[in-house]
Amino acid sequence: MTTANKKRTIDQCNMVEDCTNEPSPNYDTMQPDFCVRIKKAIECTCCYEIAGQLKQCRNGHLICSECWEKCLTCPVCRIKREDIRALTVEHMAAGLLVDCNNKAEGCNLKLKYENLTQHQEVCEFTKAMCCPIPGCECLVQINKKNELLKHIMCDHKVRIKERCGDRPRTIPKGMRVSSDITNSEPKMGWSLMEFKKRIFTLVSVQRGKTFSIEVTGIGKKPSFGRFFAEVVMITKDNRMLTWKNEVCTTYERYKARTQNRQLMYITLDVEEIFKSLAMPIPSDPNSADMMLSWTLTITCDPTTCDTNL
Repeated sequence: MTTANKKRTIDQCNMVEDCTNEPSPNYDTMQPDFCVRIKKAIECTCCYEIAGQLKQCRNGHLICSECWEKCLTCPVCRIKREDIRALTVEHMAAGLLVDCNNKAEGCNLKLKYENLTQHQEVCEFTKAMCCPIPGCECLVQINKKNELLKHIMCDHKVRIKERCGDRPRTIPKGMRVSSDITNSEPKMGWSLMEFKKRIFTLVSVQRGKTFSIEVTGIGKKPSFGRFFAEVVMITKDNRMLTWKNEVCTTYERYKARTQNRQLMYITLDVEEIFKSLAMPIPSDPNSADMMLSWTLTITCDPTTCDTNL
């Protein structure tokens, strides 16, 4: 190699370019058995499925991005995981024709490997643990309209109690504070409400001295729009505390769980509530003072909440 050619090659390597824009290999002209070997090689070593985004350990073992979030070590060699994207493997497999991972569920689409991740995001046969009811691990078709609502109403026997139409409405709720705030046994309750033709789940959980309120919109952004939940807690002497938070969708909460991220929800400290309201924590379990009333109001960003879904 001449000095000029060598310098040109080094300069090209130093250029910051996106190599994913280069044309992918043409597998149509290759032998079928070679394509089968390629498909086998790009399988995730954990779930044995072909995923659209791959990670790798330092020894080169491949794992899909979803399994990578759950595994602390490589499933093959057990070394500590590192955030290394297998870009070379993804590029080599980009033009490979593969089945949708939901073939067993009914999706018969064949598509190029490079389009697999994008398709999985919208495929109506994609199932996920997306139910907002605590402890539910049922797999539900997350992209199929009304499938999750049907699951909540039929399997959890929950009905839509409040229908607010297109105007915000304050809904009265209540919570009973246990005298034994050291008790870790959770107390839970949930309900459904409708506002602007969207359905929301309201889940309240008390664990000892902590009480959390989670309002979730059944759907996916951006089509769902931006909504906000406001909780107001009032005592007998009309003392008031207010909390407000943006409503997350069921799809956002599902993606957060797969990525080990914690989304925000309204969390209240029972001891702090009584302290702020100058009320002693009652010791009598039957005391009327142990019941705190609270209200929920859902509002929306009018620029994103067209009722015509």
